Amino acid sequence: MCYTFIRFKKAMDAQGFDRKSLPYVGWFQPFAAWYGLIGCFVMTFVGGYTVFLPGQWDIPTFLFSYTMIGVFPIVFIGWKLIKRTKFHKPLDVDLRGEVEEIEEYQRNFVPAPHKNAVDKYFNKAFS
Repeated sequence: MCYTFIRFKKAMDAQGFDRKSLPYVGWFQPFAAWYGLIGCFVMTFVGGYTVFLPGQWDIPTFLFSYTMIGVFPIVFIGWKLIKRTKFHKPLDVDLRGEVEEIEEYQRNFVPAPHKNAVDKYFNKAFS
């Protein structure tokens, strides 16, 4: 998700979109995304370090901790080859694709009445 946000931000910058025009602007972005990406990358390799300590070698623990490091690139590259998807340049990313449809939906939206007090409470709490 961090990588996706970083690429999204790069596309916004390349196309001249102001981040403040979005409905939600996260604090400390894009620095928090970089921090999260680097942190996840480091934790990927040190998460199962105890298996390498003297006398702690255990094949199931090693496989549990490190199998995805090899599986992820295989699945990712396989998906790219089978589905023939491409990486898009920041200028080629469609950031306005369905905006008109979304804005029309929001203009015409009529909220449904609450069914009961519990429904009203949860709609208020989680919306």
